[in-house]
Amino acid sequence: MRLSRVFLFGVCCLLWSVSAQAQTWGTVTGTVTDSVDGKPLPGVTVLVQGTDFGTATGAEGRYRLELPTGRYVLRLSAVGFSTHVDSVTVTEEGPTRLNVTLTSTILEMEGVTVTEAEAPDRPGVYKVDPEDVQNIPTPFKDGFRALKSMPGVATNNELSQQYSVRGGGYNENLVFINGFEIFFPFRPRQGEQEGLGLLNPALASDITFYTGGFPAEYGGKLSSALDVQYAQPDDQSLSGSVDVSTLDAG
Repeated sequence: MRLSRVFLFGVCCLLWSVSAQAQTWGTVTGTVTDSVDGKPLPGVTVLVQGTDFGTATGAEGRYRLELPTGRYVLRLSAVGFSTHVDSVTVTEEGPTRLNVTLTSTILEMEGVTVTEAEAPDRPGVYKVDPEDVQNIPTPFKDGFRALKSMPGVATNNELSQQYSVRGGGYNENLVFINGFEIFFPFRPRQGEQEGLGLLNPALASDITFYTGGFPAEYGGKLSSALDVQYAQPDDQSLSGSVDVSTLDAG
């Protein structure tokens, strides 16, 4: 019984060896060019359908495939060109040549609509409510002083409007009001109406504070950017407010 199994195994190995030796191979070569100017196309994918064989054209648009003899279907594709499918017969007599010309195509995309949206919630971007600024217990109802409670913001004087962000200088903070850059928003010298602030929270409708990663439109500074939008006046109503402080008295 054991001898018969060994005999059968030997016969199978012999048949497999004969089959492997009987299989012949051939070559498929060709050049892929552009239909417009006839220039060679590099990087074109050449796949043999139904098999794992494939290659790509070189810098001169040429490709070469080693395949067992037989009939195959080649699929050639490249970005911006129509896919070309062609059949080829591989023989052992010599290389089979298949030159292909690809036609460029225009890819049409659907229209894109860009809509305005509020600044997303991300680290370094803070929305400040003007009403909250007026309720902060500070000597002055000033929007700049309200920023001192934000993460990464520091100051060395409680009565001063100046602040530094993430260790930057006091002059590295950009300030925009209604889309206009304010070049001198602070009063740096003591004794010159330190309590008088430029940013009035009672008039502001939107305050956005960037402490890092602010958009390119706020470029020019290294530390932070403050974007303030004042509310539009309402012709139907008239209102006002008065703040009195002994610190503002001259």
